Amino acid sequence: MILDNIKEKIELSNSIVILTHETPDGDAIRFFNCYVYCIKKNGKKS
Repeated sequence: MILDNIKEKIELSNSIVILTHETPDGDAIRFFNCYVYCIKKNGKKS
């Protein structure tokens, strides 16, 4: 399953690059902040 592959890649990595599009709207900014929070909470560098 694709989500299992993504989860495995995240678990095996030490740092993760998080990007958004060039002119993010409110939804993109909220998603970005939430994703950074979740990644850091799980001991990864973002």
